[in-house]
Amino acid sequence: MKLVGVVALGAGLVSTISAQASTYHPCPLLGPFVPPPRIDPASPSLQSAMGDFQSYIESYIKAGDGDFGLIKPNTTNFNIALFAGSKYVAGDDAPPYFFNFSHTPTGMNNASIDIGSQVDMPYPIGDVTQLFTVYTLLAELGDDVWDEPIGPYLDIPAADARRGGINSSINPVDWQGITLGALAGHMAGIVRDSRTCRVDEACDQDLFFGHMQQEPRVYLPDTTPIYSNAAFQVLAFALEWSSGGSYDNTLIKPLGLDKTGLLAHPGLPAFNIANSSSVGEPVALGLYSSIRDLSKLGRSILTSSLLTRAQTRRWLKPISSTSNLRNSVGRPWEIYHYSKTPTNPIIDIYTKLGTIGNYSSYFGLVPAYDIGFAILAQDDTGAPDLNAYADMALVALGALDKLARAQANDSLVGTFTRLGEDITVQLTGDDAGLAVTKWFNGDRDVLGTVAHEAGIASVENIDLRLYPKSRPDLLKWSTSQLFQGVLQDKSALVDAGTPTCISWKTVGLLPLKDFRFEMDGDGKAQSLFYAGLKFERKPVA
Repeated sequence: MKLVGVVALGAGLVSTISAQASTYHPCPLLGPFVPPPRIDPASPSLQSAMGDFQSYIESYIKAGDGDFGLIKPNTTNFNIALFAGSKYVAGDDAPPYFFNFSHTPTGMNNASIDIGSQVDMPYPIGDVTQLFTVYTLLAELGDDVWDEPIGPYLDIPAADARRGGINSSINPVDWQGITLGALAGHMAGIVRDSRTCRVDEACDQDLFFGHMQQEPRVYLPDTTPIYSNAAFQVLAFALEWSSGGSYDNTLIKPLGLDKTGLLAHPGLPAFNIANSSSVGEPVALGLYSSIRDLSKLGRSILTSSLLTRAQTRRWLKPISSTSNLRNSVGRPWEIYHYSKTPTNPIIDIYTKLGTIGNYSSYFGLVPAYDIGFAILAQDDTGAPDLNAYADMALVALGALDKLARAQANDSLVGTFTRLGEDITVQLTGDDAGLAVTKWFNGDRDVLGTVAHEAGIASVENIDLRLYPKSRPDLLKWSTSQLFQGVLQDKSALVDAGTPTCISWKTVGLLPLKDFRFEMDGDGKAQSLFYAGLKFERKPVA
């Protein structure tokens, strides 16, 4: 995913050298301004948004170029799907995705395959295999094991003794100092490949470690992210020793992944992964899957169908920065921090990219919006670069953000009243979210009282925002939605002209209670609870 919309900060940092007033922007908490959109395939608004998105893709294909650079529509066969978690309201027989688009260049051998078959077509997924490996380990062992060293799982020193091996490396790997979490999160500091395995057959543990013990470390563990396929093979050996867990029993059968398996499967068509691409760790590179199955996998993660919600929340978090401010890493995520401007909400996109032979894959989750995407592609000229296609998925994210705002405007905005006390909630523009714009108890301006208690000079300078604080899997449109109040002073100085944003440090300085909206069956807020008091929606005159 390219760094679309990266803001050039240098000039602004250099030109402003003293604290000064600046154009005010709300400082949100990490996450979206409004609740995730309700994904109803029968909704005209969703149909319109996805129709526009499909037209955008078709125009891009026709031109072979667009907002995100060149693509190769005359040689690249690709399939893209969008899926959702708990906010997906389709029936049990509905596909696991709410949008799918397939493109096959004219003249390719599979040009006659219809779109229904395309979603079940198996593709080698390369590095996306690592996601399956980590998910299997989490489902089998939980995340308490992340801080445990790998050594006891494999008894590596004893294995060395059996072989009579002596580590001849100048900077030997300290296996006792490497944790399972470091292996899963690109932080183990070991070499990229063992060069002892093939992607289409089981890897021999003795041969693997016999070679790895001769390899120097690249970095000390937990120093800096270093990509390693070999790390996932070590994880798989640990999983095999501790629980005997497998893709088949832990993921494939429970989730109904009918078109997912190891490339060693004898019934597969012949994939073009010959030559150097056939060398590699099978648990890092050796799976095939389909768009339908990747959508099922994504929905499973978003809905915590195999993990607890607490485990899912911990899993979908960065564990280290990279040298790029827009990117972090997770287990095994490559995380893109997306934001239109420095003061817009930062939306983390948890991705996994894969290439093998002439095949490429791109998988992404956007937990803040309870959605995700999957892209599979093949090109006879070489593995396609999917960055432009992934950036197209951000266009869909923008459309779904607008849908979420429209739904919030319809369901949450209004005036809520109780015994002469009125609270008015509004959705204030594209660069902000829900705000309490008026709050009167008779003639008393409650916001004015809050401003005084907060040391804000004037009620005109108070900004009271409401940010969703429940996970999407708890945000049911037919029940309640919980929001956190965040107070800001519009007149506060900006530090050296930079958009200082520390709302996370100021939450709770004033006893602002939770704001809870109670929803009816149509997803419209009928009441607002604050400090134990119930405010009823005021009818529009």
